[in-house]
Amino acid sequence: PPHGRRAPPRRIAATGAPIALVLLQGRPRTLHGLADRTPAVLASFVPGPQGGTALAEVVYGLTNPSGRLPLTYPRHQAVLLPHFRRVTQRCISGRPPGRGQAGGAYLAPASVECRPEFAFGAGGSYTSFVYTQVEAYPNQLIYTGSRPVDFHTSLVVTNTGQRSGRHTVLLFLVRRHQRRAVPDVQSLLGFEEVRLEPKESRHVTFTLSTDDLTYVDVRLRRTLDSDVYTLRVGTPGECAAYLAAAAAAGLRGESNDPQQECHATVTVAGGGTIKTLPRVEEEPFRLLHRYLERIISQPRFALLRATAPLGAAFLLGVAAAYAVMRLRRLCRRKRGLSLADGEAKMRLLAAGGGGNGCGGCAMGGGARHAS
Repeated sequence: PPHGRRAPPRRIAATGAPIALVLLQGRPRTLHGLADRTPAVLASFVPGPQGGTALAEVVYGLTNPSGRLPLTYPRHQAVLLPHFRRVTQRCISGRPPGRGQAGGAYLAPASVECRPEFAFGAGGSYTSFVYTQVEAYPNQLIYTGSRPVDFHTSLVVTNTGQRSGRHTVLLFLVRRHQRRAVPDVQSLLGFEEVRLEPKESRHVTFTLSTDDLTYVDVRLRRTLDSDVYTLRVGTPGECAAYLAAAAAAGLRGESNDPQQECHATVTVAGGGTIKTLPRVEEEPFRLLHRYLERIISQPRFALLRATAPLGAAFLLGVAAAYAVMRLRRLCRRKRGLSLADGEAKMRLLAAGGGGNGCGGCAMGGGARHAS
């Protein structure tokens, strides 16, 4: 926000009163430390005509928020790091003003990490959730090159709060290195939304394959490395915070190490260049297709799946009846036009003959008058 609008929120926050920062904006704006002074931040972006009602329900606790941030919210101006930023990307904050340049931050080969304001996938709730029993099976995969090898990643999500809520579990692939390309720190492999009552637990399973571990090298070839892959649950630091809450609730796993409790590993052997490439236009819709499959497979859509053939037959019948009705109407209209054309031709012929006779009488009368 502009400099003149920063002072009032800071003065209010300095009083110790519980306040919430509501962001109404079409794109991320740098907050200049306001988020650090407020206990709650509500990012609504452009909420639409009913946004006031939705904001009031969230602020007064009538609705339990469950959204996830679909972008990386920047902390510094002109430093826009995506959620899959590389490990070598660092920044130096607090740059002194130079020639025609304002102070801010910039990237550098090595310095303190340029932490974003909010990480990709960040989101809060009025209740708390805990991840336990994170594991991958089978964790030893042998890729032969003929077909992808499937594996599963599972965990248990528990609502440790006092009210019901929805929660979206995020599963990331964390890469240590790659052979011929600069790696991404993390890649979103899947997500699953669950609704849990207080003290309720749910077993969540992600079905993956070696295709999800591939990447495109510098020669535009899909490649699978023989390596140990790490799968992380939640955003960076989120699972560690849940682990502390799990220890307080007596739900802690075998150890107190976030690297063991919040991660699972898969070892792949026999990697190399993938010869069978999928269609390029189908790649962007892979996650969307998986999400729609999960929605349709839910119990509340069972009636829709059962009545879908009847509904399709009914729609086809309605379309056929409408086509027959339109065809009959066109035939009647064409027949009426042909009859009207015949009658019009007869009238024109009759009118043309009468006109010639009257014209001859008039010409004859005029000749007699002239004589």
